[in-house]
Parts: sequence; structure tokens; C-alpha cells
Amino acid sequence: MLQQTKDNVQLFKNVYTDFVDLSSAANTIKNYTSNATSYDTMVTELGYEAPRDVAFLTFELSKGKPVEILDVACGTGLVAERLQTLGFIGEIDGLDASSGMLKEAKAKTLYRNLIEQTVEPEVNLPFGDKLYDIITCCGGLSQSHMSPDTLDVLLKNLKADGFLIFTVKNNKANAQYLLELDKKLSSLETLGKFKLERFVETQYLEVDYGEGTDEFGNVPKMMAKMYCYKKC
Repeated sequence: MLQQTKDNVQLFKNVYTDFVDLSSAANTIKNYTSNATSYDTMVTELGYEAPRDVAFLTFELSKGKPVEILDVACGTGLVAERLQTLGFIGEIDGLDASSGMLKEAKAKTLYRNLIEQTVEPEVNLPFGDKLYDIITCCGGLSQSHMSPDTLDVLLKNLKADGFLIFTVKNNKANAQYLLELDKKLSSLETLGKFKLERFVETQYLEVDYGEGTDEFGNVPKMMAKMYCYKKC
């Protein structure tokens, strides 16, 4: 556990005020664009490990082949960075709603294509009949980001037997969203759209000040659920 300090408390608050507006997806997108240049530094200091875990699993499933990946809610390219360090040899297209975050990602020259678009239910992604081997979404499925119903949209551009890998924050603040997500996942499995291949509980951030502290002032980690589904 990380010891609570004035600096890291403020940093955590900055992430959840400067970036996320739980009442408005539109404001959240604007916030990400306005603060994109500071994003990597802030989340790194808070121990944002979810991109690492998504990249490890993606690399494992790629089996050293030049697969094509769609990185949804790609942000500044943290998943792609991790894949590069692992020796990934395929192609990655990125999609995000924030022009500012995409500008940061473009500077890293990790993506074949970068597309600015929100992901909304019943609105097709701008890829036509293009199908990907793997679709990743690290942190995008959350309040004021992407609703659980957007999973239908992602599946349209995933190959049969392709993998959908995504993370979701697992804490009290995200409890209602998790209930809605569980219902959607159960529905898609019942309909035979995909089947669960891997489930892991992992660290999202090193700290979660929304969960309080213990008697020693220690702050719990913010945890996440990482899912991997195989399209039927």
C-alpha cells in the first residue's frame, strides 16, 4: 500500500476532476483534450498498470504473428507502448474521442492509423467491413466514457475467433456500472456472441482515495477486472 501524502492525494483528485466528469461524457472528452499533455505523467505517478496487463495478454494471444489490433479508447498510446517493448510485430489502429490524446499518441509513431470518434451504441465504427484479430479497450468501459451496450459495436469489427480484451475499474464508485456491465456480458454470452477465455483481477491504480484509508493512513489500491472474450 502507498502511504498517503498531500501530494499524491492532490494528484488523485486532479485526475478525477481535471479529466473525468461523471455527469457528462462530452465534458470528459473536452477535459482529456485540454489536459492531454500531462496525462502520461499523472497516471504513471499513480501507478497505472492496466495498460501493461492488457499488453501482456494481447502479446500472448498474438503468438508472435503479425496480427491486426484495434485499440479502442487508445488515449496517448500506453497499451501500444507496452506492446512495442514486448516485441509485437503486427499493426495497431487506434481510436479515441479526444483529439488531444490522439495528438500525444501520434507523436509516439506506434499506430498505423489513428481515428477520432466516440463509441456509442448502435453507431458503427468507421472501418466498414474491416475485421481485427484482437480489439483492446483499456479503461474505456466506464462511467462517462463507453456504456456496456457499446460492446455490440466492437464485436462487429472483430473476426470470428478473435479476442476482445478490456479492463473495468472494480471499486465502490463504479459499482452501478459493473452491475450493468455484468448484465450485458451475460446477455451476449447467452446469445452466443462470445465466450469468456480469461478473467483476471488486477491493479488499476496504486491508490484509491475514494475507498478511504486504514488506521495507519494507508490507501488501498484501485483494482480492476480484466476480461478476455473470444468471439463465436
